[in-house]
Amino acid sequence: MAALVARTCSLPAECLECAVAPRCRHRCACANLALTGAIDTPSETLCFHEQLAIRTADAAAASLFAERNPAFLRRHYPEACR
Repeated sequence: MAALVARTCSLPAECLECAVAPRCRHRCACANLALTGAIDTPSETLCFHEQLAIRTADAAAASLFAERNPAFLRRHYPEACR
């Protein structure tokens, strides 16, 4: 079990240069197995999806922060609400 967990938790070589790799959810062994046949190899589709999701989340967060959205600030910046 430990060997399987280690395989899915390590960063694949093709992801080493990716700017969003630390935030990527490429570790889902089930998705990787279904899409590539290997538990530790994310598919190009998953890679595209993760990059798009992260960019979309960042854009939404930037908008909510800029408008000083109270619910967003309470959730992610509680110290700013004091």
